Amino acid sequence: MRAIQALFLVFGLTVFSNSLLAQACPDKDISLDHVIWAVPDIAAYALKFEDMTGIKPQYGGEHTNGVTANYLVALGACTYLEIVGPKPGVDLSVFGDAAEKYRRTSIIGFAFGARNIEGARQVFAEKSITTGAPREGGRNKPDGSYVGWRTINFPSLDLGGDSLVFAIEWLTQPHPATTSPKGLGIEKLSVSGVPNNDLQMISQQYAMPIEFGGEGEVHFTLTLSTPKGKVVLD
Repeated sequence: MRAIQALFLVFGLTVFSNSLLAQACPDKDISLDHVIWAVPDIAAYALKFEDMTGIKPQYGGEHTNGVTANYLVALGACTYLEIVGPKPGVDLSVFGDAAEKYRRTSIIGFAFGARNIEGARQVFAEKSITTGAPREGGRNKPDGSYVGWRTINFPSLDLGGDSLVFAIEWLTQPHPATTSPKGLGIEKLSVSGVPNNDLQMISQQYAMPIEFGGEGEVHFTLTLSTPKGKVVLD
């Protein structure tokens, strides 16, 4: 009986500690939550990504918009890469003006992580960065469970017409990074064409691997450390 009780205690503590770990993201008030890689065919490019990096992404499910789906892979304890594109059977014509971003592969943006979306709005406001009203969204996972979130955008920033840059607060747990395949690291996310000192100050203040600067068109470049060496996505 004592052995069973001891086993139960150890198992219980393990489950408890794993639960705490899963709910520890974001690990700071504002963080780099995820980077978005848009592709024309999510299944085909998930395979290509595995060939490039040695890590197999995990199917994340379909978004509630009914037209996109994703694969996910962790880039750290609380950061992940989202490989997003049209879900199987969906024609690009339904995307209208947004169809162009899925005709080729490109990093189209990223999300700041927020422990509390209203607190994040205050941080950005202190840097004179205007945010939009919070909006709720979600995704249905393959196991039938639902993942929910709240996001805010940045209407005052010129981030390019096809870019997706926003902040996200997760309404459900665990955080996607904690349940996605591991083995990769993020070296740097470079955002050129956005010479915004306020964004750079926020990135430095919260120790995020994001560099803003440069002139010209907005362009994102993600540098990863992988079992097969350095891999650059842009």
